[in-house]
Amino acid sequence: MKQILIFFLVALSTQVYGQAVLDAERFSIDKNELKQTIKVLASDSMEGRLTGTLGQMKAARYIAGEFAKYGLSEAGDNGYFDDFKLVQYYRGETYLKTARNRKLDDFQETACMSREPIDEETELELVFGGNGTLEDMEQINVKNRMVLVFTKNLRSAYHIKAALEKRKAAGLILANPYNDKQFESIRRTFKNFMTRKRYTFADSEQLENNSIGFVEFIIPNMQIRHLMKMSARDLNQLIETKAIADCPVNTVRVKCERIVNRTTGRNVIGMLKGTSDTSIYIMAHYDHLGTDGRFYFRGSDDNASGVASMLELAKLFSGIPDLKYNLVFLATTGEEVGELGAKYQVKRADFEPGKVLINLNIDMVGRIDSQHIGKKAYLYSLGTDTQPKLAALFEKVDQRVPECSFDYTFNNSHDLTGYYMRSDQYQFYEKGIPAVMFFSGLHKDYHKPTDTPEKINYPLLQNRIFLIGQVILTLQRNESFSLEREQVQATHR
Repeated sequence: MKQILIFFLVALSTQVYGQAVLDAERFSIDKNELKQTIKVLASDSMEGRLTGTLGQMKAARYIAGEFAKYGLSEAGDNGYFDDFKLVQYYRGETYLKTARNRKLDDFQETACMSREPIDEETELELVFGGNGTLEDMEQINVKNRMVLVFTKNLRSAYHIKAALEKRKAAGLILANPYNDKQFESIRRTFKNFMTRKRYTFADSEQLENNSIGFVEFIIPNMQIRHLMKMSARDLNQLIETKAIADCPVNTVRVKCERIVNRTTGRNVIGMLKGTSDTSIYIMAHYDHLGTDGRFYFRGSDDNASGVASMLELAKLFSGIPDLKYNLVFLATTGEEVGELGAKYQVKRADFEPGKVLINLNIDMVGRIDSQHIGKKAYLYSLGTDTQPKLAALFEKVDQRVPECSFDYTFNNSHDLTGYYMRSDQYQFYEKGIPAVMFFSGLHKDYHKPTDTPEKINYPLLQNRIFLIGQVILTLQRNESFSLEREQVQATHR
């Protein structure tokens, strides 16, 4: 199979550029190189490649070294590197304290569900708000107070929060006395999401407001009596008799500390120069989730597989002379925390969307999802629905490569709940640039420490890289594709 792929790629490059047949070894998709790249990026020394960490910087240096080895020109502000300042923030000490000084720690005896900081322990009055209905709110004064409310669904209390915010309450404490198990489900489901490190650009106004905002806690039923000095049964009796105002006013002390650090994000950019001033961006994010304190998140599929694919394509195309379009190879950081590297790239003052033909983003291409077990080799392609000519180009490539076929199941760029908006190419799409995401689907090891190198399907990865390579070659020889770019931009606006 390998020799067939080599011959086909060399033959096509000869057809496109009219050059003599190039050295076949320079066009081989080397499985051992793919294994080595993924092994290095998923190693302990990279520490999970969390944005702004030493592990991320080590990974950036490794990628830059590979760019140099393949002869890519430096395209960053500092050689291959393009640095940008970030603020990292995350939850520090967070708790509720009862009037008798019983401390309820975050995601143990309580769960803080808001991101508003209260960096110093603050004492607030606590009142009972019944079921949080408008009728209940009329019975009590909630201004500048915490309000404990009963609900039958801890996950669907937005209307209660909105009503209390409108009345200038200080915060909300939710309990579900009708279901003893729901708190544990929420504690388990939301812990990592609510306590993870988050990032914003250093010039953002997101962290400027340090005043106490509206805070929301959820508590298990066993803590109701400790907070209110009444049982859930007695409190329900007050609801039934429309006498919630008779519940004594208690006090609670709260703290929701926010830790803020300054750090640096680093994109890595190399380029193969073409004969025009228009570029094709080939992109993969190299950051991942760091560590949970016990294990590193290896990120072998997410997204060492995409980086390895991008580097292999850089090697392949470095052997093709007289490219029409520049090939810009962009390894981004910050994808896992809000596509920050891609956002930085497209918001730069010197970035010219009109000179970008297309963005091709490779994100998780090393595994098989549950829908394709035992079936033909595939690769999800998302984003060709933005224009007919782009879809036709992909279909043309599909017919030429029987070893692997595009799957368009998730090809809906307008679905704001879908995969397309969850990776870096979406930032280019928002600039009116045709943008395609290559993806192989989710699996049981997604965002877990068990996403390890030995689980990558390397023969399938080789075929997928070859298929993406054919897209790039076809774009290079397509004279009319660039004419449609302005239509995409106008339509998107």
